[in-house]
Amino acid sequence: MFTTYQFQYKMFSYTLVQGREIFIGNFATSKVIGEITIQFHSHDRCITTLQDVHHVPELRYNLISFGAVYREGFNFSSEGDLTEVFKDAHVKF
Repeated sequence: MFTTYQFQYKMFSYTLVQGREIFIGNFATSKVIGEITIQFHSHDRCITTLQDVHHVPELRYNLISFGAVYREGFNFSSEGDLTEVFKDAHVKF
């Protein structure tokens, strides 16, 4: 499951990758050309760091994989149109 968010972030590292693809709806694939570590301010002004964020130039929006976020120790809940992502009982975004 992917979702889109609009936020400003700072990029801290970038690693080129080759031969990696991700699956996007309808069994389509897109090439990943790099992995990034980013930091952004969440709604409560806390700084959140996400590692190994995929750089996929074919996509118009920044996507966050809930599976990847979950592997980093975050949890999420959803009700209607609202989705909250939290860690250690603090809502992050």
